[in-house]
Amino acid sequence: MLVDASLRPRQAAADPYDELTAREREVLVLLAQGLTAAAMGERLFISPRTVEHHRAAILRKLGLRQHSDAIKYAIRRGLIDIDN
Repeated sequence: MLVDASLRPRQAAADPYDELTAREREVLVLLAQGLTAAAMGERLFISPRTVEHHRAAILRKLGLRQHSDAIKYAIRRGLIDIDN
């Protein structure tokens, strides 16, 4: 019997970072660099509201509570260079 894959429970990725889209990864790096939603939007050619949607998805997918947790995550992950 074949089972529709969409009906099976989704298994957690070994690394939650793998669940992020390419755009969410871009937003995570810019967030860790201290850019505002407006500045990120200008750089990525999207609205600040869309940036906020990406930021919310990042927090949800990584199991984080606030954007400062995302900054810490990016630093620990080596996504930004804190020496410069």
